Amino acid sequence: MKEGAILDYGSLIYVTLQRAKTSREAIHTMVDLLDTYGYASPAGESFSIADRITGEAWLMEFVGRRDEQKGVVYVARRIPDGMIAAHANLARITTFPRNDPDNFIYTEDVIELARKWNLYDVQMMISASQMYLIPLHLRVRGMVMLEFGLFIVL
Repeated sequence: MKEGAILDYGSLIYVTLQRAKTSREAIHTMVDLLDTYGYASPAGESFSIADRITGEAWLMEFVGRRDEQKGVVYVARRIPDGMIAAHANLARITTFPRNDPDNFIYTEDVIELARKWNLYDVQMMISASQMYLIPLHLRVRGMVMLEFGLFIVL
């Protein structure tokens, strides 16, 4: 836990729901809150965010900025209309264009921080999940089974 950080998963959601009306507002609200108050968890997170006003649904993934400062490094991807997404504690956003603000929102320094933390090789494609949220391989099977269960029900 980062010293001085006060927001956990539940409180981040509650405060964001009080302040944001749309999915995009929620993403920016969460980032502002985390930059100000810090995230009280050592792990990365994945959030599904949707709203009735715009009809948009987004998948947002983030990880704390390590010892540098409060705040997070994040990538959010819009779920295309008519599609669904499942993500049980496993990063799903891989490569992402840096010139598509209608469908992707991300930390401006996402690549620079990955280079600084030695998580980015200039020869590889830009993959948020590979750079920041590398899961423990033994947990992956259980996470995928949770996601698969959703598709069985649907």
